[in-house]
Amino acid sequence: MNKRISVIIPTYNEEKNIAKLLSFLLKEKELEIIVVDGGSSDNTKSIVADFMGVKFYESPKKGHAHQLNLGAEKASGEILYFVHADTIPPISFANNIREAFDKNQHSGCFAYRFDKQTFLLRILGFFTRFNWFYTGGGDQTLFICRDLFQAKKGFNTNYVIMEDFELTTRLIKEKLFVVLPQKATVSARKYEKNSFVRVNKANARALKMFKSGVDPKEIKDFYLSSLKW
Repeated sequence: MNKRISVIIPTYNEEKNIAKLLSFLLKEKELEIIVVDGGSSDNTKSIVADFMGVKFYESPKKGHAHQLNLGAEKASGEILYFVHADTIPPISFANNIREAFDKNQHSGCFAYRFDKQTFLLRILGFFTRFNWFYTGGGDQTLFICRDLFQAKKGFNTNYVIMEDFELTTRLIKEKLFVVLPQKATVSARKYEKNSFVRVNKANARALKMFKSGVDPKEIKDFYLSSLKW
């Protein structure tokens, strides 16, 4: 029997993106789809309500880590799949994830491409296929066995930024994490509002701060102030 996949989507003012993602996901049968909102002030909630069968929860605490953990708590699937609202998984994602589980690969992510294909963004996308120190950001999505997620105590809520990276770093250290070659499609909106150099300079600095044990709140303040949003 195929293991059930619960897709968990954290949202905060995602009215421009959520309908496209939900329309894509609902083409796949036997999924549980859960949206956990962090206090949106736009039409995110009403848009989600238009999609039959999609479960919607409002997190009492803001922040992706709190939202993702709440979604995992509400999920019924044996496999948890965390997806950002502005990311579209590979068209074959459900089969790819189940095939990984058949090989005893119980956590991992996908490589990705950007929805705008400049030369530099194509190069950046190319390197997402490798399982290395820069792997595991939320844009790559994350699938994980429910039991493993619970054993790792889920997302660390002290991380108000880079919560995905913190969890995947723990998994990679124990060689429990794989990168599947199929590509998710990620929004290039951050690069459209900022230069390629500016975004990657901020990313590199944030990663260095993370690895140096800097307080996540300080990392978040730095990152938010470094880019246009």
